[in-house]
Amino acid sequence: MKINNRGFTLNELLVVMAIIVIMCGVSLIYLSTFSPSTKLKGEANQIFNQIHKTQNYALTEQEIYSIKFTKTTGNYSINKIANENSNLVESFDLQNGIVFVNNDLEIRFNAAGIPSSSADITIQNQKGESSTIQVTTTGYVKII
Repeated sequence: MKINNRGFTLNELLVVMAIIVIMCGVSLIYLSTFSPSTKLKGEANQIFNQIHKTQNYALTEQEIYSIKFTKTTGNYSINKIANENSNLVESFDLQNGIVFVNNDLEIRFNAAGIPSSSADITIQNQKGESSTIQVTTTGYVKII
């Protein structure tokens, strides 16, 4: 009588499991070094979009709006300026591991969407990589 052994031996299964564990370990190490760079780019894009949003508020409502960046708290906010009083519209916190490099900064947009001055907003991750969002006096916003 012929015995047909189908299946895998214990040694074969252990070798395959060891290979899978090693591959998972290598990928986790890669992802942990990749994540801060991705967070930085994502946060720069978020700030870029919120600056445009502030500019659009000023244009559509024909009012003065500002976006204020606070280094110590790591947040920024969109405010409507009416009779020199600032009314909070929205507030945002930076992601963990991202900080502002600049001191506190406020950019005001007039009813035409033109900023009161040019500004550079620089953020940095824990790896020391940085990204700068630049606002020109003509209202052009870009990430450099």
